[in-house]
Amino acid sequence: MITREKFLEAWDKYSPTKLEKFYFKNFSGTSIDNKSKWITFFILFVPFLIGMIGTILNVNYEFIKIITFSFSFLLIGFSIPWIYIWYTHNRRIKKIVKYLNCTMKEYDTAIKRWEELVK
Repeated sequence: MITREKFLEAWDKYSPTKLEKFYFKNFSGTSIDNKSKWITFFILFVPFLIGMIGTILNVNYEFIKIITFSFSFLLIGFSIPWIYIWYTHNRRIKKIVKYLNCTMKEYDTAIKRWEELVK
């Protein structure tokens, strides 16, 4: 059984980074608000749609190249931080579990119990 004090001590010792907090707050599927979801969707979907329609309609090659490169940079710029956050988040959770000397199931139970304390 994990006590609240021990859990908060472990959470404070291995706290999430600012980048992790920002991405989970603004881009996570579970905590995203409707406005952020639509903004993210349109930022990623509009260049894709323009490139696809431009290719179908046989638009100027230079225009398609600009749209494709901009879409590629958007995807890379959005994906690489997510990969980094995924890796650091999993590593941080493993450190917390090791610090608490518990199983992942016990950790999940504790995080559900004290979720409002760690937000």
